[in-house]
Amino acid sequence: MEAIRGRERLVVVFWYYFVLGELGLVLLLVAASTAVPMVRAPLLMGVLTVAFAVPLVAYHLWVMVSLWTCAFNVRLRFWGYLARGYVAILGIGSVLEARDALSWLTRNAA
Repeated sequence: MEAIRGRERLVVVFWYYFVLGELGLVLLLVAASTAVPMVRAPLLMGVLTVAFAVPLVAYHLWVMVSLWTCAFNVRLRFWGYLARGYVAILGIGSVLEARDALSWLTRNAA
């Protein structure tokens, strides 16, 4: 798509892809997660978790890169700096959250 190449307007990337797109994915994940606890087979539960997590993470990374590359496709450069700062904060938060999730998984894998 044009967004990841930096050719889309920031307002479109932020409101449509980031806000509405991720909201839609989260709602889909919440709806699907009601069925996952009913699965009693641990292997199948792991496969279902990965099946939902991989597209969600891939979409999130795509949106973050698109926000970064399209940040200055605005009239006021202030919004570009604000968008890049927001992406940096979200990126740091995502790394810390992934670190905590991996730590929890290694402690509870047994």
